[in-house]
Amino acid sequence: MHHLITVLPIAIIILAVLFLRTRRTITVQPVRLPIMISRMIMLVAIGTLVAGGVVPNILTLIGIATGILVGIGGAFLSLHYTLWDTTESEVHYKANPYIGSIVVALVVIRIVLSLGTVPTSGSPVLVTQSPLTLALYYLFVSYWMVYYMGVVQHARAIAPRTRRG
Repeated sequence: MHHLITVLPIAIIILAVLFLRTRRTITVQPVRLPIMISRMIMLVAIGTLVAGGVVPNILTLIGIATGILVGIGGAFLSLHYTLWDTTESEVHYKANPYIGSIVVALVVIRIVLSLGTVPTSGSPVLVTQSPLTLALYYLFVSYWMVYYMGVVQHARAIAPRTRRG
């Protein structure tokens, strides 16, 4: 019972973040290049840090490779279904609400489930050594990295040209 009391608030916060992220995905958003580029830099940094702490074996490497490949494929699929609009001054996009939400939900569910496996005594289990956790983590990182790169590239290609002179 004590463990449930500790995990429940964390699970509620994670679910609230998931809800807010999904709600934001459904709306039309302006392309903000500095924000997207900073997100890509953070994703690369965090992905590199996690990779540095992984003890390599065949299962963890397969998990990482699988996550990256599925993430890249999902990002291209999501970019295909992204809707674009331009105004006189900026580009807007509406992401596919399902693909990104599924990626986020898989990671959140894995985090919540791994919170339930933390022992009550002794040191916590290193969930980052789990091939499934690594696959889902790198699915998340590669999906959002490639998706943001695609949004930036597409927005630059269709951005309204300003006339000088």
